Amino acid sequence: MTGMGALFTAVAGGLAIAVGAAGALGATSLPLPCPFSAGWQVERRIELPRRNDRGEVLGGFSAARYSPEDDTLLLLSDLPGGAVTRWVGLARGAHPTLQAVIPLRSGPSGRLPAAIDGEGLVLLDGRWWVASEGRRSSDRPAQLLRFDPADGSLLGSWEPAASWRPAEGR
Repeated sequence: MTGMGALFTAVAGGLAIAVGAAGALGATSLPLPCPFSAGWQVERRIELPRRNDRGEVLGGFSAARYSPEDDTLLLLSDLPGGAVTRWVGLARGAHPTLQAVIPLRSGPSGRLPAAIDGEGLVLLDGRWWVASEGRRSSDRPAQLLRFDPADGSLLGSWEPAASWRPAEGR
């Protein structure tokens, strides 16, 4: 695999994803969900590959979900097409193994915009919910999207409340 992508950092009590090129982040500038003074400590740092075995680009990770029950880490890529990567093996202390890349795509309940900007990922009732950041144009609206994790197909989409949508001056 060529190059390295995001730095994955396991943190006591949770996970943090440092999005950036390998080596670009110093130990003191590591972005965490809250300050070190709140009791976080870095457990380890792992560089993830920038490409899968077929040479396809990985990265642009903007959200994560770790399941200790099955030692699975899901990372949401906010590359224009959107995808979720599934990694296993963190609990063993080994380097995580890429298990699958699931592209997010249109499905029976609707068409996915040509480009989405996934910024949040939740697993609820066996479905992925993704928050897609909008732009001030009709071709890229802000949306809450629900996907089937088995194949990445879109199951539904909802517009956020008017006060949460992009508008002039905000």
